[in-house]
Amino acid sequence: METSHHEVALGANADAEVRRLQAHLDATFISIESYLAWMPDEEIIQIFQAVGQLPHLTTFRISFSFQRFRQLPVLPLPSQALLATLQAAQGLETLTLDEVRFVFQNNEDLEALAQTLQQAPNLKNVTLFNCFPVEPPPLLPPPNLRGMMPVEEAPSTLPPDPLAAALSRIPNLQELNLIFTLEGPAWISALLRQSCNSPSLKILRINVPDGSFLGGGDPIRNMCQSLQNSQSTLKELSIRCPLDDDGGRALARALSSPHNTSLQELYIQMKSYQHAIPIAQALITNKRLKSFELRVWTGGDRGPLLEAYEAMVPHNAVIEQLIIDNGRLGLTPLIDFFLELNRAGRRGLLENGDKLEKSSWIDFLIRFHPNASVLFYTLSLNPSLCYTSSCDENDNDVEPMMTDDEQDDMCEEPSQKRPRLQDQQQLQHDAASSDSSSDAMRT
Repeated sequence: METSHHEVALGANADAEVRRLQAHLDATFISIESYLAWMPDEEIIQIFQAVGQLPHLTTFRISFSFQRFRQLPVLPLPSQALLATLQAAQGLETLTLDEVRFVFQNNEDLEALAQTLQQAPNLKNVTLFNCFPVEPPPLLPPPNLRGMMPVEEAPSTLPPDPLAAALSRIPNLQELNLIFTLEGPAWISALLRQSCNSPSLKILRINVPDGSFLGGGDPIRNMCQSLQNSQSTLKELSIRCPLDDDGGRALARALSSPHNTSLQELYIQMKSYQHAIPIAQALITNKRLKSFELRVWTGGDRGPLLEAYEAMVPHNAVIEQLIIDNGRLGLTPLIDFFLELNRAGRRGLLENGDKLEKSSWIDFLIRFHPNASVLFYTLSLNPSLCYTSSCDENDNDVEPMMTDDEQDDMCEEPSQKRPRLQDQQQLQHDAASSDSSSDAMRT
């Protein structure tokens, strides 16, 4: 079914908006882009419930970023509104909450939404952009001014971990994007602590301010601890947050963990090239990561990091891509050499070389012809490629330089030479003639 997009207006008449939704039963994508005029909670919930009842709904987005950009106030939404949509929309696959504030009146509201998230059967993609729970406004402005006056935002004092944990327990979640430009809320720390515990998550992208100010301990270190100790299914991890030395070492421990067997792509930002050296050292034993991209904020001397890369690449036949600072500055010839070999399949030669047909080795060499460096490296792995034997059963297509008889003539003493094939045939003929003559004489 083709994507059919319909935009919902908050602040208008709820009954009229529900009728508009019912006229778009083919809609697969619903978005709410503004909320300027205050509506009673029950009317908002009525609209959200009608959204969830659309039979083909797969994508739901609430985005108030344009209001934020225009410095217009954004009114908070009751958490029961999102709950109503999720309970009804069993086919929902993608949820985006952009600059949204949800009000939780009590722990029961939070637990209800957490439980519903854990039961969303088809939800695969969740994006949270500056979205977090807030306290109910202490006093609403008069009805004629609602939507015109700024609403003070106070982060919710309710414990955020149950809701953050629920996000990580969505049964079929595959992609989670956490994007924050705000500082302080414990909600961010809780999300990072819980994000790597998902049993199905494949892609995790994190964009947060410097994690040093976040409460509840270092969230990046806690996240890496989860990645280190759990049977993670994560394949792609992106951390757009300038990590320090502690963050680099935490990631290195995660990459060295035997439990981390799925991660293949890693993008990180760091404060210094020096902080990435432990990660380079961890890649000596890591057998999964194929792409590692690093961006450094403060610059500095890249020499020690490149030396760590050069010490790592001869031992790592899996890594295929190393990028520093968007590729603006190149690597070294040695690093490029091994990365090119890895992309061509060096791992197969190292792990299964003794089981491979000679033709597989030759095919590997042909890819790099006439690169003499690759030739010498490959021959150092398998010197037997220099040896040609006519008795090699795997080389049936190679014409021997000598026949078997000629090789025997070269190798054996005259008294030890075995009869050639034609001589054997003559001896057999003579023996048969002799037997016939003997029989005739007896007769």
